[in-house]
Amino acid sequence: RDSIMAYKQHFIEWFSGKSIPSYWETEGTVGMVDDIDGGFKITNNGSTKGKLAFDTSTNNVGATFAHTGCKMISVSKLNQTGNGFYLFHGMCRDMYSTDAFGLALPANNSVFKFYSYQGTSAGTEVASTVSTDTNFHKFELETDGTTMTMKIDGTTATTSTSNPPANSMFPFYYIQQDGGTTNSITTRYLECYNTWP
Repeated sequence: RDSIMAYKQHFIEWFSGKSIPSYWETEGTVGMVDDIDGGFKITNNGSTKGKLAFDTSTNNVGATFAHTGCKMISVSKLNQTGNGFYLFHGMCRDMYSTDAFGLALPANNSVFKFYSYQGTSAGTEVASTVSTDTNFHKFELETDGTTMTMKIDGTTATTSTSNPPANSMFPFYYIQQDGGTTNSITTRYLECYNTWP
């Protein structure tokens, strides 16, 4: 049942239960939070990276969300701010690929930012005016193939038309240290769906 759900073009994950479902590929320390609506927490342990992404290599989930029109909604929070770490969560073609768009937090930045990549490692950065904190927020990331938007708690935070992805994608979370610190992000809801065709 879980694998069938993962193939669909409308995907919802509540991150409940005792463990991460098998269609997710993980790195670093990733686990469920033992609390009401705790969700999952992904941690980079000092010098290591942390990630959670569709397991495209083992379960052949694939990149099922269209670069010409898709949306990702998540309810997530940082567990620290301004602490020398790099965060990216959004949609990508494959891990560490150059086709991606999403929420980014470069090391030691005080506002949420939006990044997009189209076939090059030199992505486009757009800064919002929303300050980072350790509260849960609803993040909405959407592309129609030309214009990409990021909403935070229902309000448009950034809009960009530079470097929209050119290939289909899947959802992912990625965090790494910048200076040997240990950092984490918690997510309790994720939804992805195609808006095109």
